[in-house]
Amino acid sequence: LRQRYDAACPYRMLRPFGQQDTQLLAGRQELASRVVADVRRYSLYLVTGASGVGKTSLMRTLVRSRLAQSARDHVVDVEPMAQRGDTAPIWDSLADALMRLGPAELAASIEYRARVARLLAEGDLAGLGASLALSRHDSRLFLIIDQFETVFQYDEKLRAEVCRRLGQLAPERLGTGPLPEIHVALVVRSDLADQVRQLMGRMIPDCDVATLEHDELVAAITHPLQVQRYAWLDDGLAHRIADDLDEVPQRLLTLRS
Repeated sequence: LRQRYDAACPYRMLRPFGQQDTQLLAGRQELASRVVADVRRYSLYLVTGASGVGKTSLMRTLVRSRLAQSARDHVVDVEPMAQRGDTAPIWDSLADALMRLGPAELAASIEYRARVARLLAEGDLAGLGASLALSRHDSRLFLIIDQFETVFQYDEKLRAEVCRRLGQLAPERLGTGPLPEIHVALVVRSDLADQVRQLMGRMIPDCDVATLEHDELVAAITHPLQVQRYAWLDDGLAHRIADDLDEVPQRLLTLRS
């Protein structure tokens, strides 16, 4: 019964929107256009905002779907895992994602995954490019790293190493490394943005995801109902909900996300 309800309900409650929910997300169209343009322009980019504001939903739906516009565009998104021992499991997460771009016959190989993770950790970009069999001239990779604040749970040395390696993956001059043109978007809380820049040792452009404005919130309430033809609202109800949130924003805060 719960599965049937989840499939039919046009809202995602406290769960972030996923790729399958792209048509349901509303209120972020203009912001998505700006983020897509910036991610395409810069090799390294920050998407910031408070926890729960909707960063993950924005990136997994509208931004992800718009970035992949041709056969040469590859989009992968990953979420770092917590530190285990002296290693950074973010390389395992990245290896899992990047393996989808390599030879199909090796996609399920544990040894191949371990090699890709090792090359990432060592910063061996030439070896990585050869292993993935990607030509820098005919591929463009968009790498979205969500929940990047997890990296700040790593010890100081490992955290600095991760940021340095990611900076190598995304050189300031696009297409100048041994890998294809790579664009990295880091999704992170606003309060950590300056620390990320400091660890990367360079200025990084960003976009701060704010809470929805009144009209955006109304669209976020009504649009999913229209798409799935699930139910309808009395005239003005969505506006009254938005008015209540404008008046007392701490109430029903999840509706703004």
